[in-house]
Amino acid sequence: MIGSFMFNFKRIFPLFIIIVGVVFISYEKNKNEPVTRKVTFSSDDLAGLYLHKGIDLGKQSFYQEGIDWFKQAIALKPDFAESYLCMGNAYRYLENYDEAIESYKKVIELDPERSAAYFYLGLSYKSIGDSEQLNKQYNKLKSKNEIFALRLHELM
Repeated sequence: MIGSFMFNFKRIFPLFIIIVGVVFISYEKNKNEPVTRKVTFSSDDLAGLYLHKGIDLGKQSFYQEGIDWFKQAIALKPDFAESYLCMGNAYRYLENYDEAIESYKKVIELDPERSAAYFYLGLSYKSIGDSEQLNKQYNKLKSKNEIFALRLHELM
């Protein structure tokens, strides 16, 4: 019972902090009266927090929960390529390759120089047996990042 409560508390607490806002209480010098300062977050800050929450869940193999957080980050910051990349990886771990491919394509649309997107897109095409698209991603990757290109070639 206590373990279940702690597990749920750990998952809900960051959301509670984000929704309520963080209130710091400090004491002024030479006074015992608390001073309350409310910290506000921009949508970019919140998107970053959502991204990191999704990554943390992914590290624990809670991929679908992570995807939900990535989607929230994207809702706040639609051009957040990193969230699309992480969401694509989560979809790939769930073997939902169509969604992974769409996520990686969005990363490339937003940030054409992000080599990892081409690499993971190639891996996704390999997983569904589309060697033509895999080769296209490999050829694009050769001019962008030799290390990723060599690694993808090794996996072909």
